Amino acid sequence: MTLKTIMDNSLVTAINDVEGLPEFVHWRPGLYKIARVEESGFYAGLNLKGRDFKSLDELNRYMERLTAGGRPMPKAPPETPFEKAQALVYETIDAPRKKRIEKAREALAIYPGCADAWVILSEYEKDPKARKGMLEEAVRAGEIGLKDAGMAVGLTADRSERSPGERPQDESRDPSFWSTEARPYMRARLALAQLLYEEGEREKAIVEYRSMLELNPRDSQGIRYLLLSAYLEAGTDAADAEAAALVERTRDASSAWAYAKAYLLFKREGDTPASMAAGVRAYYANPLIPRVLSGEIRVPKRLPETYQYGEEDEAVIYGASAMGYWSAALGALPWLLAVVNRITGGLPTPFGTKAPSVRHRVDALWQVARAGARGVARDRHLVKALADHREFGAVWLTSNAFDDEMFRIGGVNPIHHVVMHSAIEEILDMPDTQDKGGDVPRAMRATVDSLVRAGLSRHEAVHLITFVYAFDWLLAAKDVRPFDVEAQTARLRYVGRLASGEVSPDAVLTTPSRNDPCPCGSGRKFKKCCGKTDNWPIPHVVALAREIGAGRGKVRSRQNLGLSSVMGDGKYAGLDELIKLPEGHPLVILENTAFVAEELMRQGREFQAYLAFRDNVELARTLADEDHLATALEDAVDALGGEAGFHSEVSQYACELARLVADPREASRLWGVAAEAFMMLDKMPQAGEALDRAMSAGRPHPFAVLVRARYLSNVDRHDGAAEAYREVIKGCASSTGREYQEMAEQARAELRQLERRKARKARPSS
Repeated sequence: MTLKTIMDNSLVTAINDVEGLPEFVHWRPGLYKIARVEESGFYAGLNLKGRDFKSLDELNRYMERLTAGGRPMPKAPPETPFEKAQALVYETIDAPRKKRIEKAREALAIYPGCADAWVILSEYEKDPKARKGMLEEAVRAGEIGLKDAGMAVGLTADRSERSPGERPQDESRDPSFWSTEARPYMRARLALAQLLYEEGEREKAIVEYRSMLELNPRDSQGIRYLLLSAYLEAGTDAADAEAAALVERTRDASSAWAYAKAYLLFKREGDTPASMAAGVRAYYANPLIPRVLSGEIRVPKRLPETYQYGEEDEAVIYGASAMGYWSAALGALPWLLAVVNRITGGLPTPFGTKAPSVRHRVDALWQVARAGARGVARDRHLVKALADHREFGAVWLTSNAFDDEMFRIGGVNPIHHVVMHSAIEEILDMPDTQDKGGDVPRAMRATVDSLVRAGLSRHEAVHLITFVYAFDWLLAAKDVRPFDVEAQTARLRYVGRLASGEVSPDAVLTTPSRNDPCPCGSGRKFKKCCGKTDNWPIPHVVALAREIGAGRGKVRSRQNLGLSSVMGDGKYAGLDELIKLPEGHPLVILENTAFVAEELMRQGREFQAYLAFRDNVELARTLADEDHLATALEDAVDALGGEAGFHSEVSQYACELARLVADPREASRLWGVAAEAFMMLDKMPQAGEALDRAMSAGRPHPFAVLVRARYLSNVDRHDGAAEAYREVIKGCASSTGREYQEMAEQARAELRQLERRKARKARPSS
């Protein structure tokens, strides 16, 4: 599913966790760039200017006509000097330096009060004093523009004379940052405030930030981040108190606020349970930020313009603004790194390893978990990680044989974070040290040796260890608590004893009683050792070992990729049957090829995907099994239908599939798919024949009727086409599915176009 992306810095109180909602991307705080969407809104306003609509529906229909077929908003001619100047400003979006300067000067020649033009010119002025003068002129110009529009801005003659937080006396109407007139003004004020801060006039800048937040409480510019940073940079008790108050009243999902709270608590209290808890929560908000603050991840010279919560871009943007005060506060940064060490046990975490490509894959998976995704089948990053590391499939496959609700974080099974394997390899390579992580590498290596002596391959041994390590680490993440290194070491000792035969697997298929000796051999009671957490994963590890042993160390390709657990049962055979088949069996090849084709389509490599689908169809033909052939044809038609360049193949496959399916209504839809492909190839006779077959069903599928309407319109049988469009609309009215609603909307839009064409032809020529 492709989600709509919205650029917005407004307050977001929760991470988006509802499937199908827009994906929010945020501007870097302090950036006053003009977005392309603003230009569309500007011209929408010009198109509506002077028009009187009787209802909101009438207005919406008019706007739909303007942008029908995905066209950009038409550029209606501007009338006033302000509009003409602003139209020139929008021509500077993403333009080179020379053009931006030329257009800005043209705009000022038409309308000297063009605030955006002054801001653009100031960007290329090297003299700070001259630049400040330009930005002050930009603010004055913006004020005049707002007054001309009947919007009082409520500023005193000298903003520096107003005390922080003081409301303007003459403010009758706050300008909305989303209005055409207010945007240039607010951009100018932001640019001026930023310059004041950079030039050391920080008190004046703070006054500006606070005033702008009053004018724009939703803070679509992200001023709150700049104000928070300014308070914390000041470092005084009064500024810290202001920062603490701002943090408390700001309900924002950004990681910046979690780290600010931890910083302020440590500065006030030191290393206390409260500051420790705040540090843990901050780490889980974005685990990459401590690595940026410590210099492990370098801040680039050119910061990203946009970011999303929890990503590396957010970490480097925050680090660039926060590194100064974290380093300046005595003991703050070492304390934060100690908190991270307590959380991770000093071990590599699934949120960063030495290999950048692995780190980025893991970061992407972290986003899926944090956003509350309901599954990972649509996550191309995870699929790619599985494809790159096929050996991870054993853990994936077997973990799904159990009720794994207790393993889930945000709807994703932590064992699916297969790149944890890379962290395990790093631990195995760590030298024995005396630090907190020292026992774990030694215990892990001993466990690997025990498992190998028991008959497993090294990969299988790492699978088992990954299961245990991932369970405990991600359970700690779920509970937002530090990682228990001691418990981890004990569990690894137990796995080693299990492999060596010191402990019978049958003895631990149920969780030990709290007061029983711990099976790991520590000599302590279970409740004081491996049973300190609520869940005991060892029975699952035992089952995993048995699963690997039963397969004699071999996991079939399809299962090795973990796809059966993602997609349910196999497409061509049940999971139980696939496991028993040899790797070169035709059904296993069909399963693997289907996955490869689907993944290639997701990556936008349509031609390579077509070759894979074609291979599957040809292999299925040799099996003399109509069900397998139908499945292969259906995969190809569903994936390639509507893709340019494959109309010939789609027409062939759809016709063949239509003859195989037993459901007349589905056959009708497929004949419609074939007819549409024939029309794209300009093979109208073949399209007509396919539509005749589609209409011969007792109840033709609405899609086939829609294609028939297009066919009739194409051959100038407009009355028949109009009747067919109305039939589609009527046929979809009783269905609530999104597919049918979209089909009805398409039919309505195409019917309106058809009626307009008929009306134009009926008009007498002049």
